[in-house]
Amino acid sequence: MSKDRRRVFAPQALGGDEYLRATWHESKQVVVFSQWTGDVCTAAIPVRVDELGDLAGLLVEALGQQVKPTSALWAAPLPGARVSDAQISA
Repeated sequence: MSKDRRRVFAPQALGGDEYLRATWHESKQVVVFSQWTGDVCTAAIPVRVDELGDLAGLLVEALGQQVKPTSALWAAPLPGARVSDAQISA
């Protein structure tokens, strides 16, 4: 996925030459979602920024499902505890 400050491209999940483009038009407080096949726009819908809360929540929830907890290599020391050289090289 490529992105800049006001535009994001997302390829279609099944491959091919289709993608979604979201473009933020700050001066109009609108995000335009458009569907593209190659360099041809096949559909577009402008959505007011103040109507995007539910969509943002859905995306955050979906992304949160993808985050895998990482296990630490060792437990963090207790506050005030000193880490010895032996513990670091283990």
